[in-house]
Amino acid sequence: MEIFFGQLTKDMSDDQVQEVLCQAFAAVELGFFSEFIDAPLAKRTEMMSEIPEGRSPHETLKDFPELLNQYETLSRALASGTTAVVALIFQAKLYVANVGDSRALLCKTDEDGTLRVTQLTVDHDLSNQDEVKRLRDLSLDVTRLRCTPRPFGTAANTRCLGNFLIKSGFRESELLQAALAEPGLASPDVHKPISLDSAVQFLVLVVSPIYKALEESLGGDNENVNIQLAQLIVDEFRTPSSLTSVAQAVVDRVSRIHHDHFVATTAQSPTGSPRFTYKREDMTLIIRNFNYPHCPSTPSIERRCFSNPTGSITPTGLGYVVPNSTSGMSQNSPTISNSAPNFLTINSDDSDESDLVVQSDGRRDLPLDEEGRIAPDVDFTSYYDITSQIDGFNDNSIF
Repeated sequence: MEIFFGQLTKDMSDDQVQEVLCQAFAAVELGFFSEFIDAPLAKRTEMMSEIPEGRSPHETLKDFPELLNQYETLSRALASGTTAVVALIFQAKLYVANVGDSRALLCKTDEDGTLRVTQLTVDHDLSNQDEVKRLRDLSLDVTRLRCTPRPFGTAANTRCLGNFLIKSGFRESELLQAALAEPGLASPDVHKPISLDSAVQFLVLVVSPIYKALEESLGGDNENVNIQLAQLIVDEFRTPSSLTSVAQAVVDRVSRIHHDHFVATTAQSPTGSPRFTYKREDMTLIIRNFNYPHCPSTPSIERRCFSNPTGSITPTGLGYVVPNSTSGMSQNSPTISNSAPNFLTINSDDSDESDLVVQSDGRRDLPLDEEGRIAPDVDFTSYYDITSQIDGFNDNSIF
């Protein structure tokens, strides 16, 4: 993120810190457009200038497969975007901001020894009544949007970073062209700061393919799915391993659970195909442990784990080892309280409190680059290289 350590000072108010987060999202949005959108937009605009008025690009280019393919490739580039969730630990407080449907889940213990799971982020989609009202105020037909699988181009999110076609280019969409202003936003929702006291156990940052896979496979609403995910993490915390391996094992288990669901629904179908199965995208999970009992050798820092849409593990250069795991919930997992469906019951006898790792202020020595940023744990060069597949951005010839 575009957050410079020099921006944050001890005398800043909570509102000022939250404003820094909002500015960071705006800076990333600007950089995203400059790096990935401007070139394909210029190329596609040049192509469209050659198309006679009143005719669609597909109608004009249908007899020119290579040009039509180039046009569609450029359009997909303009629709590219991403959700984002950011957790900032500063002055022993946790600040969280997000756009889209990636989530931040905070797990805290109550006085009675239960672990409460709280979603700190807002899902920006058509299940969000505030977003629905915003779109209706823009004169959009929300009922029609809900009947369209991907009403906002390549995604169902009403907010994101990138995606020119639901922002400046929204008038190209039949569904969105009636809007009074840009339907898509990059401005985040920012959760009020949370003090990091001894009750705070761990934080989870997770992308939608993980919790949607659990939702489809195990059932339940958002609240219950968050509990199921937290319970998987708690179960893995019982195994002596690094925090990296905990995150990786959870990703692997979710993948296996979803695969088993796919196999089961296929077997039950008279036609031999699943009635419906959610198609997973890349799965990313970050765990930040504060006070949860775990192996004493476990570093209390965040680690990232990925798996590809097929469910196989993709190395991230962190040197983790994927433990053996089975699908479904462990028989030794904490039980869910019937009196409070958003609680997990934790037995205090499960581990020695001497094993706790406490880092309430979140500070640790990290190398900074010349611009004051922390080097990422994961090299995303291979993802950036995807843009190189879009040919001809700098080619001035069209027809």
